[in-house]
Amino acid sequence: MNTKQLSSWVDESETHQKIVGDYDGSYALGVTDDPPAFLLRVEPTDVASKDLYDGPEGTLRLAVGQEIPCDFVPKPWKPLQISWLVGFVDSYR
Repeated sequence: MNTKQLSSWVDESETHQKIVGDYDGSYALGVTDDPPAFLLRVEPTDVASKDLYDGPEGTLRLAVGQEIPCDFVPKPWKPLQISWLVGFVDSYR
C-alpha cells in the first residue's frame, strides 16, 4: 500500500462510509506519507450534552440491564473432503 493508492481512495464516498460509518459530526479525511495511512480528524463534540448512560435514540434502542435473547441454533458440521485439503496443503510445500 502506498500514498498514491490511498490518495485515490480518499475521494470516494465508500471509503468515508467504511472509515467513519454513521458518524454525523464534522471530520476531515486525509493521507499521511510516512507511514502511508489514512488520517482522520474529527471536531470535538459537546460530551456534556450526551446521555452516556442510556445512549443515543435509535431503532436498536436497548435499556441498561435489558436481557437480550439469543436465537443461536447450531448447524451440523459438514466433513471436509480430505483429498481437497491434502491438495491444498501440498500446494504450499
